Amino acid sequence: GGETAEFDFEATVPRNANSTDLELPLIPPPRNVEKIARLAGKLNVMLPGKRETFRFDKLEKADGVEQRKAGVVVKLDRVRKNNEIWEIRTRVTFDEPGDSLQSHRDWMFQNVAAIEDKAGESSPNIGLETYLQTENSFGIAYLFDPADGIAGQTFVYETPTMILSVPVEYELKDLDLP
Repeated sequence: GGETAEFDFEATVPRNANSTDLELPLIPPPRNVEKIARLAGKLNVMLPGKRETFRFDKLEKADGVEQRKAGVVVKLDRVRKNNEIWEIRTRVTFDEPGDSLQSHRDWMFQNVAAIEDKAGESSPNIGLETYLQTENSFGIAYLFDPADGIAGQTFVYETPTMILSVPVEYELKDLDLP
């Protein structure tokens, strides 16, 4: 005999991390139980695929410009100045996002988004704001404060070209309890 429990939860793994800890909320067995005979389950792991870098120049005329690499399109919806700050509205659309784009957006906010001058000096964004979310795309407005304006700058954006869903089954046997 034994008990079976089903539950769903999400855990976000930070960018460049090789592992993460998962806590399984198990119902404690009676005190006289000395070991768990079998603990098994299935994880559905959402992984970003190969990353690609997109480069957009002529930013003062880049409204609506888009680029495709593999299964993703990056489009600059709008480039505009708001007082001293420049806003680059960036829409990313995946051909096959699966279920992951709606529930696993956090890692998308870790994508590289910077501007680069003619000398190759890079400046990261100073802030961001989501402006669009659909089943297969999202839009983020990145904010920049270039000292000499946007002319001559290149927007550099790095994102995965696909989102992979990988099932992982596990089974642990004869776990001694304290």
